Amino acid sequence: MGRIVPAVAAALALAALSGLAVGLALPGWRAALGGDTPGDAATLGRAGATAPPSPSAATPSATATALVSAPPTPFPLPTATAMPSASPPRAGVSAFALPRAANTSLSPDGRYIEVNLPGEAIYDAQGRRVAEATGLASISTTYGWLGDSSGTLFAGSRAHADPARGQRLFVLRVGGGLVELPLGQPEVSPHGLPRSTSDGDWIAVAVAERTVRLVATDGSGGRDLVTASEPVLVLGWIDDQRLAYREGADRLRLVDRQGRVSELSAPGLPRTGFMVVSAPDGTAALLAVSGPSTPIGAAAIADARGSRPLAIDMYFGWSGPHELVARRGDDLVVIDLATGTARRVLDGVGTALSFPLFAAARGPYPFGAGVRDGLVCWKNSEPVMSVVDLATGRRVTVAGTGTVYGAVAGGRCIANRPDGGGYEAIDMRAVLAR
Repeated sequence: MGRIVPAVAAALALAALSGLAVGLALPGWRAALGGDTPGDAATLGRAGATAPPSPSAATPSATATALVSAPPTPFPLPTATAMPSASPPRAGVSAFALPRAANTSLSPDGRYIEVNLPGEAIYDAQGRRVAEATGLASISTTYGWLGDSSGTLFAGSRAHADPARGQRLFVLRVGGGLVELPLGQPEVSPHGLPRSTSDGDWIAVAVAERTVRLVATDGSGGRDLVTASEPVLVLGWIDDQRLAYREGADRLRLVDRQGRVSELSAPGLPRTGFMVVSAPDGTAALLAVSGPSTPIGAAAIADARGSRPLAIDMYFGWSGPHELVARRGDDLVVIDLATGTARRVLDGVGTALSFPLFAAARGPYPFGAGVRDGLVCWKNSEPVMSVVDLATGRRVTVAGTGTVYGAVAGGRCIANRPDGGGYEAIDMRAVLAR
């Protein structure tokens, strides 16, 4: 995934906070941010980067700026670009057609690509458009994919809509169809990224400064879960039944789908908040504190049994329903969140390796890494791309590629060309077999 031209962005400030904003795009970047306390100021703006940040990149500005809306409808749909034909062939590497757009993101199952700004459309992993949003006057922010990869979530406004209603929340379905979600309030609140359950049927979103609402993604209805006495910041789903949020400056809470509120205990993590990365199967979550491009400072596993500390320094993505690929010191490990056990895959990944983290409806994910079909790839500022078989620990490197955006179905790692001439797919199994 990635972005091609300057995008509507959100500055990442994940030091002691949850993510609030939008996913990721090619090859600029956008990031997650949090609420309204020092080190966690809600910031939405424009990123004019033409290349993704390296792990040593400076922290983006946290100065608040206005959202930049998309042009009025009809939107000019992106056109696909491929690697120039003059490029010499390399074993296991092929051209990959990606639509030109401000923002793109890969679905959790790796089968689809969201293309956002201008317009909102969905393409399959072969570059064919399968869905498109129509009848909108503007699109301001994309929140990425629902948990089951059935559609994308974004904010915008309809043509000739009542301006008093502000931004509305929409779902674009993979099979076609645009659904406006019943927020029950004038607009989406800046106090927390909408968070999807693993089945994609529900989202939790702050719709007013002090209200968290549960909304059905088919548009059939919704209800308020919490109306607090102080401003709330949505953090994310601990499991599919309980949502974590912060009330006021430092009170951490859980609310279940019936609206029952309890305290959230997370020893070793700051009371001001943290990011919540929900497992694909909706049974557990990673809680972590990290800077924009720095290693994780503290982490925990949270599930129905409570929370317990977890020693990791960075994560790459999910290799299974609740299996997290992570770096622990110099080791690449796979952690089963259900049991807390870690399996060492190999060493030598580097003790400074980390990635910028970008927000999505299931929690922030790393820019510069991809996990798919038992394989992992990464490259950010490193001179070569690394590809690892998680079952055997075999590692190979691939030269001449740009930054990794993620991995799609079939074990293909997607990267941009360093010369800006297009995008390419690296068949990870093919390069491992060399």
